[in-house]
Amino acid sequence: MRSTSLPCLVTGDEGAGGSFFTVELTRSMFLDGSKILFFSAFPMAKQQFFDETKEFKDKIGKLYTFEEVDQKKTALFIMENNPQLFNDTVKILPDVQERILVVKNIEIVDVSVLETALKFEKIILSGNIDLCSLKEKILQKKIETKIFFSQSKNIPINLPKLEKYQAYFENTSKRGIITIKN
Repeated sequence: MRSTSLPCLVTGDEGAGGSFFTVELTRSMFLDGSKILFFSAFPMAKQQFFDETKEFKDKIGKLYTFEEVDQKKTALFIMENNPQLFNDTVKILPDVQERILVVKNIEIVDVSVLETALKFEKIILSGNIDLCSLKEKILQKKIETKIFFSQSKNIPINLPKLEKYQAYFENTSKRGIITIKN
C-alpha cells in the first residue's frame, strides 16, 4: 500500500485477522521508508512489530515519556496506553505531516487519540468500526482504502464470503480479496 491509499480503515470482528494485518501493513510501509507514529491500546501488536523488525531497532523509538520523543527515529511507538503522550507527540513532532499515524483498537482507545488522528490524511485506523464511539466522525472522513475482515453494520457493503484471515478491500482504483498468511 502506498501513502496515496491513505486514509485507510481496517475493520472487523475480534480474531478475524485485522490486527495482524495492520501490523504487517505498518511493517511493510516502515521497510519501504515511511515514517510511522503508532498507538495501540494493547502491547501485543507493538511486540509483533518489534519481533519482525529486530534488525532495524536503531530506527525505532519506544516512547514512555514525552522526553523520549526522537524525530530522527523512522518509527515511533507510544508504549503505554497513554493518550496524552500520543497527543503531545503529535503536537511537537516537526515531521508529523510526513508520518503515517497508525491507531489500533479504535473501539476502545481514548476519543482524544481518534480526534487527533482524524486531523491528518496519512492515517491507518484499525479495529471494529461498529463498536467505535466516533464511528460517525470517522465515516464522514473520505477514507481512500477500506479493508473489511467481517461485515460492518455501519458501512453499506455486501461482502463476498470470506474465510478466516481473508479480507475484502476497496479503494478508488481496486477492489478484491486479500488473504493473510502468518
